Amino acid sequence: MKPMDFFRNIRETFRDHARDDICAGLQRLGIDAQMAPRRGPEERVGGSGFLGVIDITEGPIRWVNVRKVTHSGGPEGGGGTDYYTEYGVPDSRLGPNSPKPQIKTVRMKTFPLFGKVVDLHWKGKDFGLEIISRLNSDTSLKDPIMRSRDVTIRAHGDHSCWIISTETRDIPSGDAWNCYQAIAQHLLR
Repeated sequence: MKPMDFFRNIRETFRDHARDDICAGLQRLGIDAQMAPRRGPEERVGGSGFLGVIDITEGPIRWVNVRKVTHSGGPEGGGGTDYYTEYGVPDSRLGPNSPKPQIKTVRMKTFPLFGKVVDLHWKGKDFGLEIISRLNSDTSLKDPIMRSRDVTIRAHGDHSCWIISTETRDIPSGDAWNCYQAIAQHLLR
């Protein structure tokens, strides 16, 4: 084995495979998903720590960005790593001067903090676009989100897209993927 091959193999062994895993999971769901070349413009939409983009051929969600953010422990310790899976929904109506809606899910529990989740609703600022109203009216979105992770939605006018974000590196289930696609449809109305 050549020295370069040895180092390439070590690097491949230790690099983060979250993007690869999500891409393979989407493909198992029957979604035409492909790893995009690194350093594409979509990687810079969500923020720092990007692991790369997955291109989606069909549907309102056209790409998935996986980000890894490592926090230093600071004086108290407690550092850690957070992963974000961000679903990109292009929307040519968004531009640099567009309002910047920020919407998120809120879980309702039987008892605050540690009670059982019994309901879910959306809140935030949608600047009169009535997105929150549409999302709250679509009861089919509740169960998939209550079984998985909370969702945050942001508009990125500079990149003419919406970002549907979850704080996880988990491979979405078929129900979760269909839910994210339905959310994207509401954003594009």
